[in-house]
Amino acid sequence: MTAITKGTYAGIDLALPNRRRTGFGLINTDNNTYYVSTLSTKEEIINSVLRQPLSLICIDAPLGLPKHGINRLVEVKARRLGLRLIPPLLGPMRWLTIYGIQIASELRKYGFKVLEVHPTSTLRVLGMSRQDFVKFITSG
Repeated sequence: MTAITKGTYAGIDLALPNRRRTGFGLINTDNNTYYVSTLSTKEEIINSVLRQPLSLICIDAPLGLPKHGINRLVEVKARRLGLRLIPPLLGPMRWLTIYGIQIASELRKYGFKVLEVHPTSTLRVLGMSRQDFVKFITSG
C-alpha cells in the first residue's frame, strides 16, 4: 500500500443520470481545503475532474464485474468481515456498475489513478461514525 502524499484528491459518490445527482468532492491536502458539489451527467463529472491536478480519484460504486455469478471476490471477503456490500449485478446496481466502469475507464484514459471505494465499510473498519469523520476532516 502506498502512502498518501500531498495533493488534491477527488471523491465521487456516483448516481445514475436522471435518477439522482452525483456527489463530487475535492480535498486539497496542501492547503487543507475542501469543496463539495453535485453533478448530473457523465460530461459534468469528466469536466469537473479535468479541471483539477488530481493525485487520486475515489469512486463510490463498483468498478468491476464478477467472473461468475453476481458477486466479486471482494463482496465475498467483505461479508466474512461483517461488511455489507451490495452485489454489483443485483437489480439496479447492474446499471450503476456499468456506469462506474465507463466513467473510470474514461478517466484512466486521461492518466488519472481511479480507485473503487466503499466509505461506509471504511468507516466501520476504522471504528468511526460519520460524525467522527466530519469532525476529523474539518479539524484542520
